Amino acid sequence: LAMATTYLTHSLLLLVGVADCFTFPSSLCFRTPGRQRAQACRLCMKKTPKDQADRLKQDGIAALIQGRTELANDLLTKYVERSEEADAKVLNALGSIRSNAEKWEEAIVFFSQAIDASLRAGDKASQANAHFNLGNVFSSMQRLEKASSNFERAVEIMPGDVEAITNLALCQIKLGENTLALQQLERAYMLDPKNHIVALNYGNCLADAGMNSQAVDVLQAAVELSDGMDSELFLNLGVAAKRSGMKKLSIDSLRRSLELKPDQVLAKRLMLAQIEDGERSKDQDWYLTEKENAEYARILFDDYAEKFEEELTQQLDYKVPEQIVELLLQNVMNHSSLSSPDQISWNSVLDAGCGSGLVGEAIHEYTDRIFGVDISQEMVKKTRERRCADGQKMYTMVEDQELVAYMRAQGESSFDAIVAADVLCYFGDLVDFFKEARRILATGQCSGWLAFSTEDVVEGKDDGKAARGFCLLNTGRYAHRVNYVSEKLSAAGFSYVSSTSRTLRKSGSQVIKGKIWIART
Repeated sequence: LAMATTYLTHSLLLLVGVADCFTFPSSLCFRTPGRQRAQACRLCMKKTPKDQADRLKQDGIAALIQGRTELANDLLTKYVERSEEADAKVLNALGSIRSNAEKWEEAIVFFSQAIDASLRAGDKASQANAHFNLGNVFSSMQRLEKASSNFERAVEIMPGDVEAITNLALCQIKLGENTLALQQLERAYMLDPKNHIVALNYGNCLADAGMNSQAVDVLQAAVELSDGMDSELFLNLGVAAKRSGMKKLSIDSLRRSLELKPDQVLAKRLMLAQIEDGERSKDQDWYLTEKENAEYARILFDDYAEKFEEELTQQLDYKVPEQIVELLLQNVMNHSSLSSPDQISWNSVLDAGCGSGLVGEAIHEYTDRIFGVDISQEMVKKTRERRCADGQKMYTMVEDQELVAYMRAQGESSFDAIVAADVLCYFGDLVDFFKEARRILATGQCSGWLAFSTEDVVEGKDDGKAARGFCLLNTGRYAHRVNYVSEKLSAAGFSYVSSTSRTLRKSGSQVIKGKIWIART
């Protein structure tokens, strides 16, 4: 029987100022018996058990081809029960049916039986397919080492299996084995240079390795090989071209991605970040909505959550949470009768855009309760796992929600302090954030404090784009003018405002400068 083909595919997302990452898709396909002339799906019971089993097999495969999955499952299951030596292809098919229903453990049983059956029959193709399918199952279960070993076995059995090589590489990327992955994808590309999915994956891996000009060449080849209707392919080409300094190609590719998928917020944001004021047409909306800004942050940090903290703190010299809390404590001391920071004891603090909980590490000793909110579900999972030295949960409650929407749902005077570390660079207009912060802050000797960071508008470089007081930088983040922030804080009802210039972090070879703001109601 002919076998259908499938790949795990991934997309390259520009995690601006942070890093790049690959993702597995949410759904997988599995190799099952392919198309042949459809046979009538009927039960025709013969006199011998073998004949009965063979008829069940034939009718079951015909039903599978016709897309009648429930009937196929019923017939093929009966075939396996009545057959002394079940066909490995049928076992693969049953495993695939279970897999597509996300019944992973049952799928593992059938694929394992398929391996045993194929070994007895000397059927290498079915054995390789069973390992391939097992790799997909374990990928879905995030058991990546198991997935990798099964893809490796499939490649050992069928060295020219481009699909298995590709999926092995993508598994290696998830395991952090990027050098091995690049080698595998280069091998797959050499075996099948006209396969646009292989070219897409290889181009993305080249870009992730910093080989951007080569990535552009391969991704352009992928575009030529494809039907020209893949929005993510044009997005990835736009990202690689941006890194290579090919501004026109990047903008054109991102614009094409948007044409194919108008809600592609990554393409829109990265395109707008590169277009100067003089290049903008009058008939187009050149600003991102609050919803689009939130969606960008969600995609960015869901994809980056696993390596966020390590890369920020160890590679990008990121210390904003500690700097903000230090300046906040100093200001509280300067505006109260307290003689020591140890006397500060807030009832509740909001970590606005909590990420993985780095602010909690810096501030938990000074508050009874920390509440966190972040648009990224994956980041929220990390924060919920964070513990104090005594093993207690560091955060009282953490929710995955858009920040301003969360704040609007809180009652007045809910928090003594609000901290937003490296968060407002993903916002444009800050009016709603400041308005809600003022409303939900309590008053008192140590209460009513808002602490946050912003990136600087570079005069002479970005100031032409910052007519509204803020602008979208080439990095994909926002910068805010000092006078804009000060005016909006005062308009929201904050009576005391101070800002301190600090180095926020690195971004590649650049040093990102900004302000740490402390405001009080």
